[in-house]
Amino acid sequence: MLRAATEQSPASVIIYNDTGKIIYTNMKFTVITGYETDEMIGKDAGLIAGSDYSAQLLNEAISDAVISLKLSDDNLWEWHGELENRKKSGEIILGKYFLICSSR
Repeated sequence: MLRAATEQSPASVIIYNDTGKIIYTNMKFTVITGYETDEMIGKDAGLIAGSDYSAQLLNEAISDAVISLKLSDDNLWEWHGELENRKKSGEIILGKYFLICSSR
């Protein structure tokens, strides 16, 4: 059911594991960035970042989420912001991120 929902989403969906590696992207991600899912699986979260700052910020957000979930009784962590992304063509685009991390 979750897979069907993400495939039909009008938004780009990227799912990362707890080490910041990409484990899933939906078709909208491919349409927007030009990267196919199989090119992205196992890659670092910062791969499509449009700048070193964006890559660092995204990697720090993922690390913070993992640490927060391990050190607290909370089982949900959220972060949102805008980061520069680099399309496969090299074009820089602004992406809105909404990260939700769960320990469940």
